[in-house]
Amino acid sequence: MGDEGRGTRHDQKFAYELPRKIQVSQQVLEWQAEAAMECSRRCILRAIELRLRAPVPDDLTAGVKALTDNELWQWLDAVLISDSLESFRAAIGQSPRIS
Repeated sequence: MGDEGRGTRHDQKFAYELPRKIQVSQQVLEWQAEAAMECSRRCILRAIELRLRAPVPDDLTAGVKALTDNELWQWLDAVLISDSLESFRAAIGQSPRIS
């Protein structure tokens, strides 16, 4: 009767390790999400460069790095429908940079 409700050593070890495994898995998921965001950012910068046939200005590069996931999709849509840097800036609601 003394061992009832306590489970086997394996069960106890599993119960101890399970929260650690879940925590590690959560960390891995966060890393994967950040890696996906970085990939999306790089793709948008490349799309701007290729679609608009111009180097990406520093202010747009900085802007891409600050985007949220939803904003990334908006900027991707904007670059795909734009035919110039000016029209892209208008599509994302950013005024032209004054040099």
